[in-house]
Amino acid sequence: QTPLFASPSEIKFNPGGTISYHKGVVKAGQQIAFTLGAGQGQTLIARVSSEENQASFEIKGLDGGEVLVPFSDKATSVQVQLPWTGDYQITLTSAVDIDYFLSVEVPANLVVSPGMGAAVVDGYIDVLSAFHPDSFTRVRYLLRLQASSILDVRLSSQAINGLALALIGADDGQPYLRHEVQSASVEGFVVPESQAYYLDVYSVSGESAAFSLTIDVK
Repeated sequence: QTPLFASPSEIKFNPGGTISYHKGVVKAGQQIAFTLGAGQGQTLIARVSSEENQASFEIKGLDGGEVLVPFSDKATSVQVQLPWTGDYQITLTSAVDIDYFLSVEVPANLVVSPGMGAAVVDGYIDVLSAFHPDSFTRVRYLLRLQASSILDVRLSSQAINGLALALIGADDGQPYLRHEVQSASVEGFVVPESQAYYLDVYSVSGESAAFSLTIDVK
């Protein structure tokens, strides 16, 4: 017999990665919990897929038990800035027996500003198309940039032809560079407004790859 409240599974990210995937079956009335540690100010992006969106989740802090996303919201997708450093729990539930696929993403915060000089960041994309065909094949970073500053990014990899950059406003959702363009650089981008920006590295070849980013803000 399947227990209604199973022990939580710990979410771990592969070295150089920012996203984790989980799939299985949640029984009617069952709760399946996942825990992860994250820092204050980081962004948690969670999405659960199931037939007719039957599976949904709650997100809460484990230290004080404060609920960030309640079960009553029947949330299947959320993007939330975390209020403190500590452990968080994502708990899935469903009214019927259902297959689910859960993706949990915590973009890596990068601190860059004019006068700091170029920052170099190493990463690794682990493509899991065999695990789930619709899984994201990206590594995501978050940069807070000031209006009128100038951003330059260069992507390097032995598999450079299979990688591409994307740049998206985290607050306004505006895509300033789409990964479909398959560009390996951002040159002289004048930041239009002060906000957080997502800098994404995608695998457009469907192959896993190590990479390096050089980021400079003037």
